This record gives sequence, C-alpha cells and structure tokens, in this order.
Amino acid sequence: VDREVLHILGMNEHFPRAVLHAPLLDGGLGCATIHAQHVVDKLILFLHHMREDGQVAQALSASMSTTQPECGSATPFFELPVDTWYPFVTPTWTSHLWRECQPQGIEMKFHSEHF
Repeated sequence: VDREVLHILGMNEHFPRAVLHAPLLDGGLGCATIHAQHVVDKLILFLHHMREDGQVAQALSASMSTTQPECGSATPFFELPVDTWYPFVTPTWTSHLWRECQPQGIEMKFHSEHF
C-alpha cells in the first residue's frame, strides 16, 4: 500500500518508509499508516453512532454491556489493560475497538450514567 501512497505523492517507490510515516516535527512526511487510519476511522464511527442514540447505539451499548461482566471487573473495560483482559471476552466490534485503541495510546472514558 505504501507504494501506491508514494506514487500518489509523486515519489519514488524506494522512498524510505521511516521518513514517510515519521511525524512532521521529526522531519518526516507525517503520513499515517493504513492500520492507524483504520483505527481512527473506526473510533470516529463508534463516537458518531453513540452520539446519535439510534439502533446502532443501542446495539453497541448491548455489546459493551455483555463485554463488561465477561471481564469480571467493576472498572469499565475500556480502562482495563487489554493484554490482560482481552482473552476473557467474546470477540465483538467494541472489544476489537478496545484492543486496537489501547496500544495506540487512545483512552476512552465514559460517564457512569452511560456505562
């Protein structure tokens, strides 16, 4: 995929990937990896649907309500260490989002009345 990105930018396919993905402050081009872009898009979709409060939000809330007791902790599962707790939960869209966000340093917190 990086080859296509470089082609779109008008650069040689042998351009160093470290420079392509490095932050602008470090002298790089700041292009996000496909995986990072996927995580961001998934998070935006999650937040959009949770704010809409429609059928999809209800399904996401039900999924989170199922994942929480599987963890066996009173702490919301989005705040638990994913490496420790993820093996105990059923794979769902929300648990996958949890697994993808934490290693990226993305923290999600919910008001107690919503979760």
